[in-house]
Amino acid sequence: GFIPFGFDLTPHLKYDSENILAVKVNNDRGDHFRDNFPLVWNHEHWHPTHGGIYRNVFLHVMDPLHITLPLYDNLETLGTYVYAGNISETNADVFVNAEVQNEYDEAKKVSFEAKIFNY
Repeated sequence: GFIPFGFDLTPHLKYDSENILAVKVNNDRGDHFRDNFPLVWNHEHWHPTHGGIYRNVFLHVMDPLHITLPLYDNLETLGTYVYAGNISETNADVFVNAEVQNEYDEAKKVSFEAKIFNY
């Protein structure tokens, strides 16, 4: 399986110069990994994608007033959550929750609009 993750890079950015983002992936399992060290290519537990980056990676640049990213435990954010209730054959109530984060020094007024399209 895999799990999404996110990091807030804001405290590490240099706003007056160029930034370089480097990512290192370490697949070293060591001898603590299921007592099957060394893990040779034909071993039943050898999967080349374990521990690597094998999904899309996105860099989100956000205004200091923004809707947070969804359900990233290490960011402790909720993002936008849409769910339905009171569902029948002809109707449903649709609810939208959106977590907004304000990183400005002063309070901001925000409006949120959700639209439902029937294609």
